[in-house]
Parts: sequence; C-alpha cells; structure tokens
Amino acid sequence: MCGTRRARMLGTPRCRLGWLPLCLILLLGSCGDRDPILALSGKARAEAKRWQSDAVMVEIEAGNFLDVVVEGGKPVMKSGPPKVISFHFFSPATRQALTVSAVQEVLQSRPEELPGVPFTLPLPNSFVGLDAAIAAAKTGMGDGIVTSADLRIYWKADGQPDKPVWMITFGQDPKTAKSIARQIDAVSGAVTTVADLSKEPENRGTVPGQLPPGLQRNFTALRQVADAAAAQQGSGFKLYNVNLLIDISALHNITSRSFEQKAADLNGKVPISEAHFAYARATPTVDWESLNIDISNLDNPPPAMSLGPITRRTPPQVQPRFLPPDSPDPEPRLRRLQLSFPRGGAWSHIYYSVAFDPAMTKVGLGFDDATPAQAWLSRQGDPWENHLEWGPAEDQYAVFATTAPRDRWTWWTVIRHGRVLRRDPPSAFDPVEAWWEFVFVDAETGAATSRCTTPHDDYSHQPLIEVPCK
Repeated sequence: MCGTRRARMLGTPRCRLGWLPLCLILLLGSCGDRDPILALSGKARAEAKRWQSDAVMVEIEAGNFLDVVVEGGKPVMKSGPPKVISFHFFSPATRQALTVSAVQEVLQSRPEELPGVPFTLPLPNSFVGLDAAIAAAKTGMGDGIVTSADLRIYWKADGQPDKPVWMITFGQDPKTAKSIARQIDAVSGAVTTVADLSKEPENRGTVPGQLPPGLQRNFTALRQVADAAAAQQGSGFKLYNVNLLIDISALHNITSRSFEQKAADLNGKVPISEAHFAYARATPTVDWESLNIDISNLDNPPPAMSLGPITRRTPPQVQPRFLPPDSPDPEPRLRRLQLSFPRGGAWSHIYYSVAFDPAMTKVGLGFDDATPAQAWLSRQGDPWENHLEWGPAEDQYAVFATTAPRDRWTWWTVIRHGRVLRRDPPSAFDPVEAWWEFVFVDAETGAATSRCTTPHDDYSHQPLIEVPCK
C-alpha cells in the first residue's frame, strides 16, 4: 500500500522540483508510520518538551490540500497531502502556548504568550491518522476535495472530556454552495457526531428572573437566591465578586461612636437595598465565562432580579478565583463597613454643598440621610466588573488594587470625608477640602484596616494619593 501511494505521489507535479523535499519527508514518514501526521507528531512533541517540560499537544491543524494535476491534457483539481501542518501545544504551568509548524521539510516553532488556539485538553499519544480519517469521511460522497482537517478533544455539557475527533472539511457542495464537514472518531475511525461546545454562547441579553415571595434583605438570603439562579443557567458557575448597596439609615439615632456600642445597638442583619453578584465558570480552554445577576428594589418593593448574558472572556483577561463555599458569616464584616460611615449618612453627589444658618454664624457640610452606602467583596488581582452605578470609580479601584491585603478576599468600602476651609465672614461659597477613606475588612478573619487619600480641593480632579489615615 505504501509503495503504491509513493508511486502515485511521485507521479504528480507537486512532487517535483521545489516540492520534492517536503514530499520526501511526508513519504518517508508515511512508509514508516503510514501517515504524515503520525510521522511528524513525535518530532513536534519532542520540540515542545524542549520548550516546556509539561507541554501537551492540544490540537492539530492541516491545510492547503489542493493540487492541480494534468489528466488527459487538462488540469484537474485533486486532494493531495496537506502542505502546511500545525501542531499546537499548551503548558498548564505557564498558561502559554507553542505552535510547531511543518512547512516543507522544516519544523518551525513559535511560542505564543497569548495562545493562538484556546484548547487545553491533551490529545492521546495514539490516534487515527489523517489519511484514515479522510478515507472514512469520504465514504459515500465520492472523491471530494479536502480543504482543511482539524483534530482536538471535544467535551461534554458538564465540561468533562469526551473524545478526540477529526473534523474533515470538504469544498462546496454544488447543490447547496456550502462546505461539507464530517467528524471522525480519532479512536475508532468511525464517522461520529459531537456537539462543538467551544462556540461562544448566544448573547440573549439581560432577562428577568423569578424571586421567591417574602425575600429577606440580608446577604445570606440574597446570595442563596442568586446561587440558585446561576445554577439554572448552567453547571459550574461560582461566585467571585459582590457589589452591594447597604442601608445606613439605622445609624441616625446612634450616639456612641465606639464600635462595640454601635454593634450592640444594631442587632440583626445589615439591610441591603440592592445586590449585584458576578459569577464565573472555567471551561476546558484558556477562556472562561461570566454571568451577572442583579437584585434591586429591595427597599422599594416589588423587588426585581435580572440575569445578564453568559459572556465568553478571553486572554489576557484573567480568570478569577472563586469565593470558597465555606466562607465565614459575612454579617459582622458588613456591619463593620456599615458602622464606618459618618452618622449623617453617605454622600450621594459628586461634590459637597456648604450649609449655613440664616445668621451666617456657622458653616457645615450637608448630607443626604437616605443615601445607601456601597460595599464590595473582591480579591486583589481578580477581574473587576465595572458597573458605574455600583462603583467604585476606576481611580478608587486602583487604590484597592495597590493597598488592600494581598491574595485575600476583602469586604471594602469608600467613605467620603470633607471639611469647610472657613473664611471670615463665613459664606456659602467657602471652599471645601475633601478626601476618601478606604476601609478593608478581611472576609475570613474579620481584621479591619484603612487607608486615606490626601485632602484636596473638592472641585479638583487630581489623582488619588493614598496615605495612612490620621
């Protein structure tokens, strides 16, 4: 069989002159391993191991099959061996990739910091070769012209590996003007059908969710509802980021400023006005998928829940770490943030306003007593879902990213402080000096730390410079 195939190949124009070196390599490999892909894959694996010791082959692509031969004095298009073969490798330790290409007689390797293909599941050491896969794919369809061939591991709906499959694509069907593709099981060599779950999910937009009656306004109750909604969207979604609006109106009647006394005065759970939960799930590729769930109108019933679309995230976006399922009760952490705000409330506008009495004898700062405070749960280094209505602003998050406890899940908030730079006589136009206080509470230990920014004119837009709080 090998000798017949060699004679047929050497009798065609593609194995003459410039193509002869490549044909010899492919032929020698074919006679030894009965297939060009099998002949070259071992050399490609050795090249990848020199690059990274943990490198695994994750995909093989073959292309440029078209040949034009002369039969009966006329040029005829035929399928020949692939003239370009690419072996793709992935290093789990470094999350980087390598492509080894066979062009003519030379194997060329190209490291890629951002993988050229997203796949990470390793191909087996032995599999059905390209020639056998093409022969199986051609069954019942005549001598079709192959345009491309691809071998990789497909996976099931639960993310577990299924099997290695060759996807053999032929030229356009003259009846439908569409290309024809057939899948070949690379273990048995039989024609098969496997769903390609690597395709990005359809963006169905934001859709409403169903909330249970009598929903309570505390974090634990809201998270249980959000977790259940995320599970209904597909398996594997885990929480990695939380944005909350917490009610601080209960602080108005507090007179003691000690944390212990305030905690005693505010028994019960911290009331939440709105909640945003960000979920993610890993895929059998370098990509990951995110899902946002919002619960709103908790202080102005009826409450509502919306489910964002499942979105595919690709490098260089970093896949987040997931919040451990056995995290401690967050209520003491949220209470610590709630009690950090001034007794007057949070500030809801961009700038302070100056309040003064009719006699013009004193000047102070106005607060909005009904404004809820923002609180976030995130981990330094993880991706951030930037919702403007949820905050924080980008420059505020930059402070968190550089000053929060490293590699720790952290509950945190930003408190706006200010003071009037008094003039004599005082007026409503006295300037205001403002600064931000960042309060960090370790989600596991409950330890609290804080950082402040340097005071600045309230109307300036200078960068936030963090300093220890006085």
